[in-house]
Amino acid sequence: TGNLKVGPAVKTIGALAFADTKLTSLDLSKATSLVVIGDRAFFRTNLAGTLVIPATVTTIGDGAFAYTKLTGLDLSRATALVETGRWAFYANSAMFQNSARKDAASTRLGVKRKIGRGR
Repeated sequence: TGNLKVGPAVKTIGALAFADTKLTSLDLSKATSLVVIGDRAFFRTNLAGTLVIPATVTTIGDGAFAYTKLTGLDLSRATALVETGRWAFYANSAMFQNSARKDAASTRLGVKRKIGRGR
């Protein structure tokens, strides 16, 4: 188990950075410079709860949060988000109960790809 607090100096969380770890929580509240969350950055971790994406993030990579235990996603502050990669939230069935809600979130934010879909 482990907790990660991302600080204001971090601009990118690289591909596979924390994949296959036992990370249980992620705090991005101080990540005021974070722009990119790389492909499979948190793939197959034990992240749980609701993930809040900060205003500065423009890109969430392919499979970035796939196979986690997340139960919620808060995009209300993610005003700069323009791309969510394929399968970014794949296999998080508790997160979204229906595709209409996913599509609405994607459309409202101008996300190029649908959240959590393999397109």
